[in-house]
Formats: sequence, C-alpha cells, structure tokens
Amino acid sequence: MVTDVKKINKVKTGGDCYEANARFVLDECPDYMLCHGVAILKTDGLPYGHCWVENGDVVIDKGNGVDAELPLDLYYLLGNMTDEDREYFIDWLANRNIDE
Repeated sequence: MVTDVKKINKVKTGGDCYEANARFVLDECPDYMLCHGVAILKTDGLPYGHCWVENGDVVIDKGNGVDAELPLDLYYLLGNMTDEDREYFIDWLANRNIDE
C-alpha cells in the first residue's frame, strides 16, 4: 500500500482508475462508495476525470497498479477537489455489469 505522498503524486493519469476501483468495490468491498470526479493534475494544472473509493474518512485508490490508502482530506487536497467535485456510482453499481 502506498501512503507516501511523493509516490502518489508520481502516478500517471490516463490509466485504469475507473475499472480498477469498480472491480475492487464489486469484488471485495460492496459497502464502500465508488466515486468519480474531476481532479487537477499537479504537473500541468489541467483537470482530469478520476475514480476512487471512499470508506468513511479514508480514500482507497487502486488505479494504475497503485494500492493507495489516504485520509479523505489529504486526498482531496492533493487532487484540488471538494465534495462538490464528486459523484457516487450507487445506481451504476446496482444496475451494471463492469464488462459491458
């Protein structure tokens, strides 16, 4: 599990965050919240779509081969996000097969 902020900031975007985090929730933790939103890339300040998992005040991110677990406040700070930037995938998870 990665908990070092320096390592997490080096993770490249354009990866598999939607699929990896959805699989984690569906296969291992169905009570956790699958979230998506727009974060701001540290390298160039541009927005990008991202997906992660929330369990209370902890964020888990399995995207791009990383197994990150960070406090929610820190994760949002790193992505320059707020609660308003996030949506939950509750209906999607209940009614969809990830392989479709």
